[in-house]
Amino acid sequence: SLKRIKKNVAIYRINFENELVLDTTYNSFLQSETVFEGKKALILPDWIEFYLNRQIKVKNANRIYISAWVKNPEEFNLCLSSDKFQFNALSGKVVDHKKGWDKIELYKTIPDNLKNQTLDFFVWKLQRNYAYIDNVTIVLIHEKLVE
Repeated sequence: SLKRIKKNVAIYRINFENELVLDTTYNSFLQSETVFEGKKALILPDWIEFYLNRQIKVKNANRIYISAWVKNPEEFNLCLSSDKFQFNALSGKVVDHKKGWDKIELYKTIPDNLKNQTLDFFVWKLQRNYAYIDNVTIVLIHEKLVE
């Protein structure tokens, strides 16, 4: 029978605890009253639409998994795109609930033509209400089927 073997190739965590690694545009949105974990989380004001832009280098991975803990899940889509390869994926699917926060996730197969390319990750805030986000995790995965 076939077995699915998954290996994590890379894990990126954005937990808003260490201001030095954040670009300064975040700093005015960091707050410590409403957090999922640790001492800080981001509050995104109503006028923000796209946020947390990150470039992700796709090395040896054929799957990508992104999750985040949020308040007001209807505000959020986790998005991936590549203009060069006409690749777009988004999801705001709620998969867990804890301490009054919701966990949203995006799980996607990476097409072969994106191997060793760069994907743009960003958060798309939809309704333009205030919302909170904490503990963003991006995992690049290599998955294969073996006998």
